[in-house]
Amino acid sequence: MTVILCIDERGGMMFGGKRQSRDRILRGRIIEKTKDARLVMNAYTASQFEEEVPNGVTAENVFETAGENDYVFIENIDVSPYDALIDSFIIYKWNRLYPSDFSFKYPLEERGYNKISSEDFEGSSHECITEEVYVR
Repeated sequence: MTVILCIDERGGMMFGGKRQSRDRILRGRIIEKTKDARLVMNAYTASQFEEEVPNGVTAENVFETAGENDYVFIENIDVSPYDALIDSFIIYKWNRLYPSDFSFKYPLEERGYNKISSEDFEGSSHECITEEVYVR
């Protein structure tokens, strides 16, 4: 499975139980990228989508629900316990520094992931969002 997440410059994901940011263009990009598979999210993450996600599945136990070829979009979940299930990551970087109290601290390189692509694009709320793809 592929995990999708958004982080700031220090890996921050949330602050005070709330997402740091959200972006309409990024959401559309995620929907397009995952159109041939299921996009599994918990209710908190699914709530940021104003538009319907045609292939979206909402479940609190996202890693148990997602299959091998599915995508899991997370904001408030530690991926470490699910290491054996994950084949790749798509990480969106806000290229800003926000306050955070929940961060992505998963050691990608130590776990055998290699960055295979990096692309900058302009979002609706951020001048520059960087998409990085890592595979094991």
